[in-house]
Amino acid sequence: MGHVRRPSCFIKALPQKRPRITLRRPLCKNTNTMSTFEKISSLESLQQQIRESPALLVWFTAPGCNVCRDLKPRVADMIANSFPRTTMKEVNCEEAREVAAQHQIFTVPSLLIFLDGAEFIRKSRNFSVPQLAAELQRPYDLLFCE
Repeated sequence: MGHVRRPSCFIKALPQKRPRITLRRPLCKNTNTMSTFEKISSLESLQQQIRESPALLVWFTAPGCNVCRDLKPRVADMIANSFPRTTMKEVNCEEAREVAAQHQIFTVPSLLIFLDGAEFIRKSRNFSVPQLAAELQRPYDLLFCE
């Protein structure tokens, strides 16, 4: 018996290099939203903001956080368009460790929303921006009678 020849469909094809595809997300409508976050570096200034602002969003971040870079402009855009009376502040957890520790922030990005001086919403790491807007809509409307 000689060597049996296999049909060509059984021959493994050599792996071909696939072209690298880079997916880019569309930019936010409002590209100036990054500047709407004011930096806070001390616990006293944050506590003062919590007392003075009826609606306050505090964004906890770190310099090497890729999720932060993705979520921050989308959250800022949503807040600016849907909840314009909300003040937005940013805390760098590496520079202001005391602030992060006092508010029990263990991962970045973390988001705290204070309404009328009390913590109302806490989100960490990956979260849905539309779900955040839905959670905030009713209490925000009640607070500002809209």
